[in-house]
Amino acid sequence: MPSTLGIVQRTESFAEALQSLAREAGIDRVDVVGGADGVSEMSVDGLVVSVGGAEDLAPGLIRDLVPRTSAPVVVVGAHADHHLAAAVVRAGARELYILPQDVGMLRSWLEERAARAREAESSAALRRAEAEQYAFEGIIGDSPGLREALARVARIIPRDGVTVLITGETGTGKELVAQALHYNGPRGAGPFVEVNCAALPASLLEAELFGYEKGAFTDARTAKPGLFEAAHEGTLFLDEV
Repeated sequence: MPSTLGIVQRTESFAEALQSLAREAGIDRVDVVGGADGVSEMSVDGLVVSVGGAEDLAPGLIRDLVPRTSAPVVVVGAHADHHLAAAVVRAGARELYILPQDVGMLRSWLEERAARAREAESSAALRRAEAEQYAFEGIIGDSPGLREALARVARIIPRDGVTVLITGETGTGKELVAQALHYNGPRGAGPFVEVNCAALPASLLEAELFGYEKGAFTDARTAKPGLFEAAHEGTLFLDEV
């Protein structure tokens, strides 16, 4: 999806300047509305509230806007006032930018929104590719036993937070099943962390799985997160248990 900026334009002070800044920052599309009513229908990566010359309206407008959008909101005005800055931040805005002196900071904020949108789209495309790569279609076979196993797996997929034991002979596709469960399930956006337990000495297994704090033992010079923590909101696949 393209990066989209929403502008709530209460005055005409910066109408052209804001759209020009958005294009320079790499924003793909700019949607403009005149007030809070149109914001609920907007799907945007950031929201700019333009109140140049009517700064006293900003706090009330922000309080009305913030519950209607999940996008970060900033205010653009023409007159610097620390009381106004405090009021709009308390109301829920991220920043108050005063133009023209804050034009560089506003441009940086817009560039950040565009970069985050591109990063989110890239991550979503990668997740889609992974889901396709590890879909059940990649598991070749038509035996009754395999069909029964995949039917059971399909019933597990919608369930979040379950522990699954996959058994089978070497080469029968246990790892493929684990990947299909992860990438097609509710945790597919999280990490898939695989650990070959047979390759870890028993003395290191606990430290690898659960991590340790600095000073926990002689050679623990820094803290190390465990694999359970690394797989947070994703899947930890313990191979060769």
